[in-house]
Amino acid sequence: MKEQFKQEQIARSGQDWNYNIGVSSPWVVDYKIHMEGHTARITYLTQTSEPAHYQTEESLTFTVEDGKLVVAEYHTVYEDRPFNAEASISAFNSWVKG
Repeated sequence: MKEQFKQEQIARSGQDWNYNIGVSSPWVVDYKIHMEGHTARITYLTQTSEPAHYQTEESLTFTVEDGKLVVAEYHTVYEDRPFNAEASISAFNSWVKG
């Protein structure tokens, strides 16, 4: 899994890669993590400079290898869904705190 991640980073940023989840915009302004068993679903609220808001969700599944907790599988559930910030940021914040 670690090698797959590294190859994706190289494909995105070249041989002199650094950890990133995309480009400079949108950026993460809030997030929520929901755990179920060995799987975490992470929902991000992102914003651009327009300002426009979006939601992205990822799923990560963990396992133990050589006594260490590692990511066994991950995928993007959805990415950059438009998010009506005026009506929904307070709802998102309530959901995050809930």
